[in-house]
Amino acid sequence: IPTFDNYRLLRERAIPSVLAQTYQRFEIVVVGDAAPAEAREAVESFGDARLRYSNLPYRGPYPAEARSRWYVAGVPPYNEAVRLARGSWIAPLDDDDAFRPDHIERLLHTAQHDRLELVYGTVLRRDPDGSTQVLGRFPPEQAQFGLQSVLYHAGIAEIFELELTDWLFDLPYDWGLAQRMLRTGVRMRMLDDISVDYYPSL
Repeated sequence: IPTFDNYRLLRERAIPSVLAQTYQRFEIVVVGDAAPAEAREAVESFGDARLRYSNLPYRGPYPAEARSRWYVAGVPPYNEAVRLARGSWIAPLDDDDAFRPDHIERLLHTAQHDRLELVYGTVLRRDPDGSTQVLGRFPPEQAQFGLQSVLYHAGIAEIFELELTDWLFDLPYDWGLAQRMLRTGVRMRMLDDISVDYYPSL
C-alpha cells in the first residue's frame, strides 16, 4: 500500500479490508511517499505484527500537471513496497480502496490451480455522487484494469516495476504495466467477480 496524506482512509478502510480477509497468511507493507507522521501512526495503531511501515525521504518526482501527476502518483513507494515484500505473491492496494473479504483467497486459489502468474477480479467503482460501475475486461483494456484488483507472483515483480515515465505516453501506471506484461506473455486470467471497491481520487 503506497500512501501520502490519506492516513484517515488508510486506517479506516484500506488496512481493515486486508485484516478482514478470509485468507490470513499475509503481511501488509505500507510505504509512505515522504508521508507525514500521521501515516506511521495509522499503521502502528493496529498493533499487528503483520504490518510494516517505511517512509521514503522525498516525494516523487512527479510532473507538475495534475492529470499527468495522477497517472504516476505513488509509483516510487509502490515499487519500494514490492522490494520490501517477503511473500511469494503481491496484492497491491491503494490507501483509499478496499478488498472484498475473499479477494486474496479466491485469486490465490485460481493462480495456483491454473498455474497463472497474474489473476485479477472486477472492480466496483464507487463515485462521490453515489453512482457505481463494474469495471473489468479480459484481455485487459485501458480503464477496465486496475492494479488494486490484481494478485501476481513475486517472481515477475522483479522484472516488472511501475514506471514514472508512463505519463509521457499518456498512460496510467497500471495500464502501462498491463501492456508490458501482455507483450511479454505473462500468464493471466480474470475472474468475473467483484473483488475490490475502488473510490476514484480524480
